[in-house]
Amino acid sequence: FTGIEGVDHDHGIHAFSFGPDGRLYFNFGNDSKQLADKYGQAIKDANTGLPIKTGVPAFRQGMAMRCNVDGSQVEVLAHNFRNPYEITVDAFGSLWQSDNDDDGNFATRINYVMEGGNYGFRDEITGANWRERRVGMHEEIPKRHWHQNDPGVVPNLLYTGAGSPTGICMYEEKLLPAVFQNQMLHCEALKNVVRAYPVAQNGAGYEAEIVNLMKSENQWFRPSDVAVAPDGSIFVSDWYDPGVGGHNMGDAGRGRIFRVAPKAGNYTVKPLDLSTPPAAVAALASSNNPTFFQAWQKVASFGDQAEPYLAELWNGEDQRLRGKALWLLSRLPASTKIYLEEAIADANDDIVITAIRVAKQLDPGHLINYLKKVPKDASNQVKREVAIALRYSGTMEAAELWSELALAYQGKDRWYLAALEIGADMHPDLYFNTLLRKGWERMNSQGGKDLVRSIDAKESLPLLYEMMIDPQTSQEDIARFARAFHFKSASTKNAYLEQLLKVEHPQQKFIRSYAIQQFPPNYINRNTGLKNLIRQILPTIEGSEAWLIAVDNMDLRNEAPLVLEQFLSGEDHLSKKAGEILFKMGQERLIESAFLKARQAEKNDYVDKLSRVGHIGANRLLRSWIEKRNLDPQLEIQIVNAIGNDINGQRMLLKMLQTGKIKDHLKTGAALKIAGSWDSKVRTEASKFLDDVKSKRGKPLPPIAKLRRKTGNIELGEEVFGTYCASCHQVNGEGIVFGPDLSEIGDKLPKQALYTAIIYPSAGINFGYEGYLLTMKDGTIYNGYIISETEDQVVLKMMGGVSQTIDRSQITAQKAMENSLMTAGLHQVMEENELINLVEYLSNLKDETIVSTD
Repeated sequence: FTGIEGVDHDHGIHAFSFGPDGRLYFNFGNDSKQLADKYGQAIKDANTGLPIKTGVPAFRQGMAMRCNVDGSQVEVLAHNFRNPYEITVDAFGSLWQSDNDDDGNFATRINYVMEGGNYGFRDEITGANWRERRVGMHEEIPKRHWHQNDPGVVPNLLYTGAGSPTGICMYEEKLLPAVFQNQMLHCEALKNVVRAYPVAQNGAGYEAEIVNLMKSENQWFRPSDVAVAPDGSIFVSDWYDPGVGGHNMGDAGRGRIFRVAPKAGNYTVKPLDLSTPPAAVAALASSNNPTFFQAWQKVASFGDQAEPYLAELWNGEDQRLRGKALWLLSRLPASTKIYLEEAIADANDDIVITAIRVAKQLDPGHLINYLKKVPKDASNQVKREVAIALRYSGTMEAAELWSELALAYQGKDRWYLAALEIGADMHPDLYFNTLLRKGWERMNSQGGKDLVRSIDAKESLPLLYEMMIDPQTSQEDIARFARAFHFKSASTKNAYLEQLLKVEHPQQKFIRSYAIQQFPPNYINRNTGLKNLIRQILPTIEGSEAWLIAVDNMDLRNEAPLVLEQFLSGEDHLSKKAGEILFKMGQERLIESAFLKARQAEKNDYVDKLSRVGHIGANRLLRSWIEKRNLDPQLEIQIVNAIGNDINGQRMLLKMLQTGKIKDHLKTGAALKIAGSWDSKVRTEASKFLDDVKSKRGKPLPPIAKLRRKTGNIELGEEVFGTYCASCHQVNGEGIVFGPDLSEIGDKLPKQALYTAIIYPSAGINFGYEGYLLTMKDGTIYNGYIISETEDQVVLKMMGGVSQTIDRSQITAQKAMENSLMTAGLHQVMEENELINLVEYLSNLKDETIVSTD
């Protein structure tokens, strides 16, 4: 266990927090396959007894975990985060954490971590990336990013926009102003700010706002951690750098530490006295982690001698000190039951919640007895904790109690629903069937529908089916219910999906479309009756995504002319899917015939659509057109750019240059297109064809230190962005989704860092955009970054924004690329003023919204 933190700094363990239960809490960072391979199989989850692992490689999900201080009894507390940095624990044992989004998607989030929770970074079943299209996905990017429409996903506490969140702590002191007391303090390196997120109860969960504690206009202020000092002031560490993220530091030689406190008084720290039980108990009040750690250990070692002094805290008015005392009082063998029963009956919700958590850890054999003593009219906050505590039980008593909690759910509190989902997820059939046996007649209520949709019990399937075919069900709810089928594991699921294809319904087109998308391809091809049924209904859903999926899965080549129509006129994602299918069917002649008959303007659109397909056959077809056809010169230039969007096309263009099989007016454009290839061999060879371009600038670039002091023209810079960058990046919705969204890049990177990113792109590779090479059995090579990966398929995002679904059985090698996918040498094909204008434009792309008060 020791040494995990040293394997991968950015995606491993950033820091441990010491909890009031005497245990260590930490995040196991995302993309941690290296960590899982090295350590995961050697560590068993204390609750399940199974080896800890991140699942199939696609999942690469972050996890919140805890263990004893010696590394034993490791538990997974919650999972499916993207890249959580640090976790903090309050006096009641509540967990709080930040999680970083995919860059530029304004979905950085603050989480209240519910034990057992799924936090929705990837599809829980397939590991698919959030960008992959799915039934019923949310319109808002932050909620789509975290799969907030999926059953079983815990709500987010707060969205904080684009960001690079770092250290976090809990401030349970009195020195700072009241708004910061008993709240999280958190560093946001991208926004150059240290914040608090004051929370308020909201049903079974919370809501929060943003209040700045420390904000700088200097973009080099990069707060990396915040900690409470022994006197109640705080320290903030600043790594002081021009940029954040991507493993790249522009200034490794300087850093700063700030102390934040009221103006009056000097910083003085008294020697820590732990020599006697009353002194050690008094030190428990500190939020300074080393002080609290030492005090906790000493109080625990005193045993019964500390009880009178802990009891004073327990009987006091400060609820947080009462919570800290309860954790230690309950460890006294003779007193465990006494204090827990007293706490379960307490008038304060936080104390009752603490008692439930203590009982789970210290007296699990009697847990159900404590839970049964919680009043039926308890708040949803308390009921949330009871539901979660039932997760591992699996007894009839637990099922009865869970069903009582479920009957109280009214369909309005998503936090409460998430707690019920967690409580039932280890024993769904027992818990759900117990609910049904109680004469449950709430299927027409929103609460009932939510539970049917969310609980993966066999008996939920016929109810979900009935909800789908109800004539009163809206199209929006049909999509929600259809998505729920994706998460049902019962063997009868496909039989119900087949029945959905036969129902008469006002929304039958949507029902059929959604049902078809749920069938595994192999299942359709093994079932002759189902194949015939799908053939019959295809005309009723023609042109839809489901229609294309069915044509593809069943290899219906007679539908190729209709697929071509979809390719030419469908929405972007449907056009791309149709193009993939056409090339899989070997329909190059059909495509070429339509192209040759098209008008000139249509030909341009045609080439643009082909450039997004991502199939090597598209490159071969495009190459044949510029080699064998006499086309408009501008259209031929467009074709060259389309071919050069992936590594196979770049190598194709290089071979055309080397063999002279390319027209003279296309040579320079082709060489420019491949000059930035990640493949060093292609780059080197391309440079031989760029002498004219190299002489364009006439002199080398000045050093970055001089460039960053120059002022450019924003409007001209926007034009440069459109020429060189929009093929891979978006700004405010314009451009291609391949690399990170740059709509607020000026907040993240000042000019020096922007120049560095352009000139030396491989010096820092953004997390989630690491490139891979996939070599196929036929010799084809694909390169891009993986956005989805299952046991059967890999979905690769390639240059130009093209996504390619690849059959894993056809892959002979999968290798991580050492260099960035961002075009290298881009600055070499620009004039100096173009580069300066581009950086001026990018540095002014900032978040103009005001999200808090100082």
